[in-house]
Amino acid sequence: MTTATTTDPRTLMRQLAADSLGATVAEIEDSENLISLGLDSVAMIGISARVREATGLQVPFAAFARDASVDGWTRIVAEAAAEGPADAAAATDLSPAGSPLEAAPFPLATMQHAYWVGRTEGQVLGGVAAHLYAEFDGPAVDPDRLSAAVDRLTDRHTSLRTRVLPNGTQEVLDAPGKPVFTVTDLRDRNTTEIEQDLESIRETKTHQLLDLAAGQVIDISLTLLPGDRSRLHLDVDMIAADAMSYRTILADLAAFYREQEPSPAILDYQYRTYLHEHGTSMSAAAEKEGAWWRERVTDYPEAPSLPLVPEQKMADPHRSVRLDVLLSPDQKARLYDRAHAHGVTPAMVLATVFSDTLARWSSHQRFLLNLPLFDREPLHEHVAGLVGDFSNSLLLDVDVDAGKSFLERVRSMQSTLHETAEHSAFRGLDVLRELGHNAGAPVTAPVVYTSGLDLGELFAEAVTEEFGEPVWIISQGPQVVLDAQVAEIKGGILLNWDVRRDAFPEGVIEAMFAAYRGLLEELLARDEMASDWTLPHTIALPESQRQVRERIEKEAAEAGAAITPRTLHDSFFDRAATDPDRPAVFWGTGENGRGTGIDAKTGQLTYGELAERALRVAGALQAKGVKAGDTVAVHTAKGHRQIPVVLGILALGANFLPIGADQPEARRTVILERSGAVAIVTDKHGKRLGSLPEGVTKLDLQAALTSLDSLTERATVDPDAVAYVLFTSGSTGEPKGVEVPHRAAANTIDAVAEVFHLDENDRTLNISVLEFDPSVMDFFGALHWGGSIIAVEADEAKEALVWAQLAQRYGATALTVAPSILGMLLDVATVEQLQSLHAVMLGGDWVTVDLPTRLHELAPQARFAGLGGATEVAIHCTVCEVTGPVPEQWSAVPYGTPLPNFRCRVVNAAGQDAPDFVAGELWIGGPSVADGYRNDPERTAEKFVEEDGTRWYRTGDLAFYHPDGMLEFLGRADHQVQVKGYRIELGEVETALRTVPGASEAVAFVTDDSPKRLFAAVTPVESTDAEALAETDLREAVGALVPAYMVPERVEVFETFPLTRNGKTDRKAIAAEVAARGAAAAAEGNAPATPLEVALTVIVNEVLPEELVAVDRDFFSAGGDSVLATRATAHIREHLAVQTLVSADFFQARTIRDLAKLLRKQEDTADGMDEAVAAYLAENQVEVTE
Repeated sequence: MTTATTTDPRTLMRQLAADSLGATVAEIEDSENLISLGLDSVAMIGISARVREATGLQVPFAAFARDASVDGWTRIVAEAAAEGPADAAAATDLSPAGSPLEAAPFPLATMQHAYWVGRTEGQVLGGVAAHLYAEFDGPAVDPDRLSAAVDRLTDRHTSLRTRVLPNGTQEVLDAPGKPVFTVTDLRDRNTTEIEQDLESIRETKTHQLLDLAAGQVIDISLTLLPGDRSRLHLDVDMIAADAMSYRTILADLAAFYREQEPSPAILDYQYRTYLHEHGTSMSAAAEKEGAWWRERVTDYPEAPSLPLVPEQKMADPHRSVRLDVLLSPDQKARLYDRAHAHGVTPAMVLATVFSDTLARWSSHQRFLLNLPLFDREPLHEHVAGLVGDFSNSLLLDVDVDAGKSFLERVRSMQSTLHETAEHSAFRGLDVLRELGHNAGAPVTAPVVYTSGLDLGELFAEAVTEEFGEPVWIISQGPQVVLDAQVAEIKGGILLNWDVRRDAFPEGVIEAMFAAYRGLLEELLARDEMASDWTLPHTIALPESQRQVRERIEKEAAEAGAAITPRTLHDSFFDRAATDPDRPAVFWGTGENGRGTGIDAKTGQLTYGELAERALRVAGALQAKGVKAGDTVAVHTAKGHRQIPVVLGILALGANFLPIGADQPEARRTVILERSGAVAIVTDKHGKRLGSLPEGVTKLDLQAALTSLDSLTERATVDPDAVAYVLFTSGSTGEPKGVEVPHRAAANTIDAVAEVFHLDENDRTLNISVLEFDPSVMDFFGALHWGGSIIAVEADEAKEALVWAQLAQRYGATALTVAPSILGMLLDVATVEQLQSLHAVMLGGDWVTVDLPTRLHELAPQARFAGLGGATEVAIHCTVCEVTGPVPEQWSAVPYGTPLPNFRCRVVNAAGQDAPDFVAGELWIGGPSVADGYRNDPERTAEKFVEEDGTRWYRTGDLAFYHPDGMLEFLGRADHQVQVKGYRIELGEVETALRTVPGASEAVAFVTDDSPKRLFAAVTPVESTDAEALAETDLREAVGALVPAYMVPERVEVFETFPLTRNGKTDRKAIAAEVAARGAAAAAEGNAPATPLEVALTVIVNEVLPEELVAVDRDFFSAGGDSVLATRATAHIREHLAVQTLVSADFFQARTIRDLAKLLRKQEDTADGMDEAVAAYLAENQVEVTE
């Protein structure tokens, strides 16, 4: 047993500090910061060992680092003594006599085991060895002498003749299982051949996997070159030797080559003995520190969220490259001087520079960083001379605050390191396992930072004298994408990044390293004032990227230079006065001629007629006391009668507030109260309004349109005045009212017109409801240009067949809708019906990649574009026009670039512009930014911000830039969820699902139960039916694209997705349906009994995701929705000679039986239908069982 010394702790600490600094006790003040005097972490590891030797107390070296003064050390030792000495096992004077039997296999160390498992192909980022390879060029090395030296080297170190057995143990062999040393003679080759051969050797050895099972852990070779030159190649698997051992191998090899003996000449203590004794000595501490870690893993960060290429998409997932920079001796001196002056270690300064660089290219500023530790405990005097894996790793919680000074960031990181290192007895890999247990899936730490500062020169002088200068150094490691290292060499500091080349998009890692190098140079500049560490020293956006974005912004500004602020309505009224007979509005598909009455089913209005009606509405409102600046709700059925209402409200100087006719009373009341509306225009739906909030006056639409109180003089309206208020769903569940000024909406309309050359010859097909802001484009765009509106009436709102007929009848040229609405139209339309279209603009949801091709097949003359946007930026803000074949790498049409007179930014959590490929929040600026949220100053201040003189809207959407300036939409930031301990972007899961062959749209979501589970749903592309897609192993297909923790537990296939009233994908309905499918299936009902029921069942089953085998089962309970009803309607009309059926009938007749009854009742020519049914059944070889 080691007995505790009676030495006074303060006296001991003074002596240890003086010895470590090469000073006398008298020269050191007890309160003085020893790091400022030059004390480093390597010295503190030695102090920890000496304290244990002298006192029997086990104090982590990090405790000494955290309070680095004699006073602090004295207090730390006193506190440790009060807790009692180390346990008996730890204090035992262990010796080789207590070691296991020398011949028996023994377990791999924790890190060794990770290396062994990780090198297999089945692992994430596996298939590579943890190895270090170097080349040295110098004067000719004697092959025979070197061969003898290699033999002596492997004789000396048992780890170099060890094999790994299939059961995960290691066994020492009498000699290496495969030849260790080879010679290649290139002395008779020409220069070109030599270069090619050397490159081939380098390529092979850089990426080789040594045969561990055969006992091959080291590979030494010599290439003989002309001119009495040679190259030494040394590759060592890190299972056998860590980075410190690599130095020992080279030093011993040089000594043996010189026919000298290393010190000590004989090692009477071996690696296997060390593993046994170290494990015994640390067992109690590991158990104690494990409890500390388990309290923290639930809130520990993930690895840096760098822009990575999925492993399955990497051109070569095994390929590694090295980037490096050498700090000169002068720069090294400045680093040490400035670090010590500020009381921080040089190692932590460099680590902070690396972390700052990671944070700049990470979507999150808080992340996990893997720091290897040289954990070689001096259990024996010969431990320092051993070769083996003594490494541990520290999983550091890094939180980069760009608002702090650089020095503050260094001190924060140093403090975190010291605190974490105090608990390093619980090894880093054990921490990863705990994180994995918490997450329910394996967790990796793929970004590694290794500091070799204060360990001395990387290669001893004898090594370079005998073998030459290093010309190539590289390492690889499984589960690692970026391994950064710091080492002292040639009097300076070598900083390396070993990178999985294809793990990053092209140009990313080069830009990161350039920024890393630039920050280093800035901080170590000769001018100390310019490099003042008390300043932030943040990393700027790479210059080339900044130039691309500025060019695009300039182009958008120039394209919008002619756009000036205006109101939405004045140009319409001016045109009505000068050209009153110009057609303004069309509606209806009937053949009863032109109608102008307010109840005409089919008709049109001229500009003059429309203006007259609008002024009547304005007069009626004025008579009710409405004045300029007031808010008027519009609660009427969709259709042409809404147009004069909104125009009349604006003519009065008021602003309109659309409220859907189908809104629940409770939500309608909240909107009216929150908006401060003074009046509500309603039609027959007004009968169901119930009580209105105090101060809200009701005006009947018909009364308004026939009012005799016509407004005689339009109000003068400032373009900055509010034009409309749209209430959208809030993240809290409460609706939020967006105040959109005239100037904002008009700017968007004019920007879109500039891009698509829209003018007085255009006719917009208005499918969108009034409360969905594309209707603003439909109404006020057409009327501003001098064009016409083709209005879809309420009873036609879900009838894609009617839309197609309207487009043909009135010659629709422009269409602005949600992607799903276009899909419904393309399902039923013909070439003739869409031949007039020349601009199709989609927004409000993901634009799937099949739509451009489908549109081109029916309307090849039409331009196709996806438009990004938000209500808060007045409809649209970006555009991506698809002019040719859709690129294969697209999973959806990108957001594109800013519309004229718009600005865009992608901003990280630190408020900085995110570099290319780095996800951040999309910000939109320009005249179209809304005023804010009605009566919600707190939310307005949060989402609408001013920076550098520009007002921006923070969309809450995640996006990133491509190098060409194209914006890619990733999804909502609030769709970022935590599942199994991992932060998951639902948009990334959906992107992966859309790339599965046969898949079109995708929705991912998490369940509300605990623990949360990840589910998803997809729809097939047009050429693939749902059944065929369902038979695909979708989870397996997605698993080839994303990490395992991002693979949904269940993926359901929908024929099409249900839509909201605005035509967007109804995520809530999808989640509910997926949940319902997981429940027990409803009892089967009756089989179809008539030929019509059989035919309807067959047709409907073609579109349903679940087969309907019972005629009394609800269409919607079987996965039906509004889109599927549209498709089923088209098929029934086509195959069964049905003329009257519309998709809305499915909401009335919800079963096959009821649908058959409805058709019998509606169809005048039942005989024709019966004949078509019989022909259809015969053609499809379907038998009817009576």
